[in-house]
Amino acid sequence: MKTRRLITKDRKVLNREITGLTSPNNRTQYFESIPLDQLFDICRQWHLEPLQEDNTPWDGFLCGRQGQCSFRLGDTSNLDHPAGPCEMLEEVKGGCLQLSWYKMESGRYEIVSYVM
Repeated sequence: MKTRRLITKDRKVLNREITGLTSPNNRTQYFESIPLDQLFDICRQWHLEPLQEDNTPWDGFLCGRQGQCSFRLGDTSNLDHPAGPCEMLEEVKGGCLQLSWYKMESGRYEIVSYVM
C-alpha cells in the first residue's frame, strides 16, 4: 500500500478551515478550554487522525497555562469506520498538526494551530 502524502493545495484548504475556528473573519477567537475536539474533527473530515507515538489515535490531555505540541497525522481514508482506540494507522507524509496555547489573565485561551 502506498503511503498517503498531504499535498500543498489540500494543506492550504485544511489550514483555512482551522483558521476559521481559531480566527473567524480574521479576528482572534478566545476559548474557555483548548478546542482539541474541534481541531481533531476538522482533521477527521480530511480522513486524518492525530496519532500517539505507537501510531494509534491520540488519547490524552493537555495541561498548563501555556504550551505547544505537534501531532503526527494518520491516514483513515481506507477505513470504512472511525479509527478505533487500538487501531494502528499509517502516518501521512507532509502533514503534522501544530498547536500552541496561552491562558490569559481572563482565564480564556488564545490558540494558534495549523498543519505543516
